[in-house]
Amino acid sequence: MAVARLISSSNEFKFPGNLDSMEVNNENIPLLYNYILYLETQPYEKNIADRIAQKFKGDLTTSAMNQLMAAYGIYQLRKGDVKEGAKALGYVVETCYSYEKPYYANLIAKLLLQNGFEDYALHYFIESDKAQGIYRTNDAYLNRIHLYGKYDKSAALQYLIDMKETGDTSKIALANDLIMTFSSEDVKALKKKDNFFKLRYIHFNPEKRAINEQLLASIEEPEYRSIAQYELYNNGEKITNPDGLILTDDRQAELNYLYINQLIKNGAYNELKDALNRPLPYHKKGYKAFCSGLLASVNGDTVNAKKHFSIALKRQFFNPDVLLPVVDFYENTLKNEDKAYNLLLTAVDLHKNSIPLNKAYALMCIRLNYNSFALGALADLEKIMTLEYFQAFILQVEKEKELAAKKYNNW
Repeated sequence: MAVARLISSSNEFKFPGNLDSMEVNNENIPLLYNYILYLETQPYEKNIADRIAQKFKGDLTTSAMNQLMAAYGIYQLRKGDVKEGAKALGYVVETCYSYEKPYYANLIAKLLLQNGFEDYALHYFIESDKAQGIYRTNDAYLNRIHLYGKYDKSAALQYLIDMKETGDTSKIALANDLIMTFSSEDVKALKKKDNFFKLRYIHFNPEKRAINEQLLASIEEPEYRSIAQYELYNNGEKITNPDGLILTDDRQAELNYLYINQLIKNGAYNELKDALNRPLPYHKKGYKAFCSGLLASVNGDTVNAKKHFSIALKRQFFNPDVLLPVVDFYENTLKNEDKAYNLLLTAVDLHKNSIPLNKAYALMCIRLNYNSFALGALADLEKIMTLEYFQAFILQVEKEKELAAKKYNNW
């Protein structure tokens, strides 16, 4: 009955009882957990996470303790502290019973996805699949397809082949369509598809520039065309100002983010300052603070740069576009190598499968003469990168080693 009340909660719902004086026992922790789980539409109560953390004691079963830790992690993620939230929920996935792992791994994956950390979410979707002993037939398979397609096409294609073998006619039709998205180079057939398909193709196949330009030319609907343009040219080139496009608010916000990101890549800081008035997507909260920190840093105001970067990292800690420039700021502007290293170390400890973060960590270990750590990081990268990309990265590693050898007389 209590859980039913929580699921159908309204904005006026309050925790039934006083959290400060709540007795911690195996019976009432599920109530607290469900309250936090369905708190998304509720006003956040001041310092609730601190009060939950104070309850991490007592004679609790492993399941009850994990529920308490999960409640803390969920709240932190929804509040915007992604590092603290991911750390808590990751601990739960590691320590829970095997029959609980699919649930908790799927939960953290969805929460990370809501916060915009796609590759990190993919890691936990895979953990959930492994724990269930299956590779399909669950409620988030579309999320997996999207993520596999963006980060690992071979895994995406295998996933779709498996989906076809389920015999579900609706999934077979979807699988055939997506297999074409990930693998077809038949321009004539591709141009016959609808605008959404063409946009999806451009999104998942940025390397197929010649095909994508032909598909872009065949898109007539203004909204799809504008989005396709940004997808196609979001690779460091100068892009046009998105004002004047007739888009939904969500689409406009996404394009604003791409626009601002490109201004940063091109070093257009005067334009960046004006662009910060634009609304950004919900999952990019904290990105404007990062931009403000970047502008402060460029102008030599390191005090305000640190202040803004600290705010940004609360919400965007696992975003390489944010974390890596902040690491660079501490390492090269403030000459605080320890701070820079610890930021990266924390990131890769939590997000072990992030290629950009692990690459940056490996290179930093070389620069700081942490040779054994560098070798370990390279061994980890070799497991998660394709051979082609790993070999290309090794060329970068060799250049860094040459610089380190001159500085430390080793390697």
